[in-house]
Amino acid sequence: MADTYFPVKILIVDDVPSNIIALKRILEGLDVIIFQATNGYEALELTLQHDFALVLLDVQMPEIDGYETAKAMRSAKNTRHTPVIFVTANAAEEVNAIKGYEAGAVDYITKPINPTVLISKIKVFIDMYSQQQKLRHLNDELDEARKLSETANKAKSSFLANMSHEIRTPLNGIIGTTELLGQSDLNDGQKKYIDVIGKSGDTLLTLINNVLDLSKIEADELKISEEATSLHALIKDIVQPLMTRTIEDEVEISVVYAQDVPDVVMLDPMRIRQILTNLIGNALKFVKKGDVILRISKIDFDYKGRIILRFEIEDNGIGIPKERQKEIFYKFSQADSSTTKEFGGTGLGLAICKQLIDIMGGEIGVVSDVGKGSLFWFEIPTKICEVVEEITKAELKQLSELNVLIADDAKVSQEILGGCLEKWGCRYTKCSNGAEALKTLKKAEKKGDKFDVALIDYAMPKMNGENLAKEIKKLKSGKDIRLIMVTSLGRVFDLDRLKEVGFEAFLFKPIYPRDLLVTLLVETENKRHVKLDTHGQQRKTFSGRVLLVEDDLVNQMVASEMIKKLGCTVDMATNGIEAICKLSEGQPFDVVLMDCMMPKMDGYEATKNIRKAENENQHQVIVAMTANALGGDREKCIDAGMDDYITKPTKQNDLATVLSRYLS
Repeated sequence: MADTYFPVKILIVDDVPSNIIALKRILEGLDVIIFQATNGYEALELTLQHDFALVLLDVQMPEIDGYETAKAMRSAKNTRHTPVIFVTANAAEEVNAIKGYEAGAVDYITKPINPTVLISKIKVFIDMYSQQQKLRHLNDELDEARKLSETANKAKSSFLANMSHEIRTPLNGIIGTTELLGQSDLNDGQKKYIDVIGKSGDTLLTLINNVLDLSKIEADELKISEEATSLHALIKDIVQPLMTRTIEDEVEISVVYAQDVPDVVMLDPMRIRQILTNLIGNALKFVKKGDVILRISKIDFDYKGRIILRFEIEDNGIGIPKERQKEIFYKFSQADSSTTKEFGGTGLGLAICKQLIDIMGGEIGVVSDVGKGSLFWFEIPTKICEVVEEITKAELKQLSELNVLIADDAKVSQEILGGCLEKWGCRYTKCSNGAEALKTLKKAEKKGDKFDVALIDYAMPKMNGENLAKEIKKLKSGKDIRLIMVTSLGRVFDLDRLKEVGFEAFLFKPIYPRDLLVTLLVETENKRHVKLDTHGQQRKTFSGRVLLVEDDLVNQMVASEMIKKLGCTVDMATNGIEAICKLSEGQPFDVVLMDCMMPKMDGYEATKNIRKAENENQHQVIVAMTANALGGDREKCIDAGMDDYITKPTKQNDLATVLSRYLS
């Protein structure tokens, strides 16, 4: 920035003209503009019109003296900090000097004046004034730049909001139609094409979400909300969808909880989901065969009395060179540019994870060796919520009487299952294959000991879980052993055949302590079996009437097919006015899925009108189903009177999750 010239103005105040002339002569060599006043009133009037670097003020003047003039300057906002030097012949007495300083003077010079001393002092104040003016000018420029930046950010946010909506609308048709088509009868080649389209759509959606998050973080608009959250339930919801990526690969996801990790804590579940989905997704991307392990531990308390939760995601993938390990947390950066071509990605995911964790008051890092794998970790502070114990003393006693056989070739699974059983006081024995399991059972049988439950992995080498179960049932003691299959989510098997073999319940990896607890308690009481479909997933179907309010024809087709597949009947409206007419016809709807951006009447206005027409005994469930996904869009929907919110592109599982809150 080029130096800016700031004119320096000095005010001389004296009722004797000859004194003013003398002072002017002394100041002739300085680059200043001199103003003069012959009394205090005249001086005060000039200070209202000009910004002075210094005031040379005589003390003894008629009407209003120098002390009163200085006090008046100090009481005015614009002259409060203007330096005043008293010039007087009365400073011989110390009391006069003190009175001058109390009035607001910064210095005191006596007559006759020593020119050299006066010039030296004035130069100091001139330099101070020049620096102040430069600083003020710089602040003005910064303020102007800030205003321009805010305007640009608002324009960018508006652009992103519009672009997000415009991109999400056709993308909803692509992803939704692909998902529906994938559920139809296709040959292997067609399934491969559908899979490519689906993955490409998901990649594009991830990119859109990353760009929006990055924009919100940079604009300081991203807020972290804390709520009481079940850690076990959250992790289960995060990991299960990721398991579908491992069905065709020889990769297994495991979750290991330290025994002192609390279940219910205060955190932002949406942002933890985003971080873990990204980190686990990255691990799956770079692992061809082996394990991806999520470990959760409690490491310490911070100075505010909060616990520190540590999450570790470990894989045996390609690894990251040490010199690139810091760079991967920068925007648009990856460990190797060739990985973008082979594995995809934008380089935004880890940067966003780091910024989210920074906002939460935590930290993130990585330990990695090329060719051996990586361990990404992050730590965040949180508070423990007081909750009712998940297990009663009676149930704990019941569990402690169990003797459990674990048959699993995966050491991590053995560690997880064994850790839970040990915590609950169960006896247990770990076996790494079918042959070892049979040998253990036969040995126990000879000693007169017995096992109550066998946790059997389906996919063991040489002898799989099904064949092991058949052999167990041949044993004398095998008839009384309750068999529980442990298998990867999404594995296709014949449920009826496995029941005939003797399996009474099914657990899906990764194993969650609460699921294991419930299953064991159920098995000890022999009350019920887990009901599953042939893909190892719980069925989600509902009964109810749904009104779909959507103006886009493609989205109408996609959403209506999804609703029908979930067991509901669906009716259609193309805008808010039609929706209100449908609701007023008298036939009740259990749920209204309302698009927000529609012609004639949008979803916000339609919802407000519906709420106005309701009485105390009426409440129509309205769920926003919209492509608006920026910060504040959810709140805008809730403020309009909607009950819930789901973003486009919409997947069938997401829709089922929302409908499950309102339909039986």
